[in-house]
Amino acid sequence: WLSNTNLFYKKGWFGYCVDLDENKLLWFRICRRKKVKTICAAVVENTYKKKYITVYKFNRKFLFSEVDTVSKNIANKVAQFRSGFYKKIKIKSEKINELFKKVGKINFLKIDIEGLDEKVILSSNLSLIDPNVILYEDNNTFYPSKKIEQFMKKRNYFLLFISGGSKCYAKKIK
Repeated sequence: WLSNTNLFYKKGWFGYCVDLDENKLLWFRICRRKKVKTICAAVVENTYKKKYITVYKFNRKFLFSEVDTVSKNIANKVAQFRSGFYKKIKIKSEKINELFKKVGKINFLKIDIEGLDEKVILSSNLSLIDPNVILYEDNNTFYPSKKIEQFMKKRNYFLLFISGGSKCYAKKIK
């Protein structure tokens, strides 16, 4: 249900999950046990100065909301589309490169931060984690932006596929 990473878990992979919702992270720890390390924070670009950030959390229809965001614009769009309501809370912010330093080398990076994906990617130092594959969400355009294309090409990644709002890049093998 809504989880690409669950497919990897079922194949024996392990990793990290950073999310805004402590309840969702609790379920991840229960279901995936030692195969997932969780961090409750909002991932932000490296220029972000504050220790905490405002999060727009939506009412749950299931165990947890599938759309929480730090973008007020996105929160308002989702609220109109779903006739939903959100509340504002403060949560710890985690700069992308500081997170990368904590995690170290990984094979697969998935970024799904509701509207700020490109901004965070463009401020990241991918050499800190050296992923083979990067999957991110961008529901604003079908194709990746020119900025993302240039950023990825410069770091030796090529566009592997596009599926709906998801864009996937893979590292070129030398």
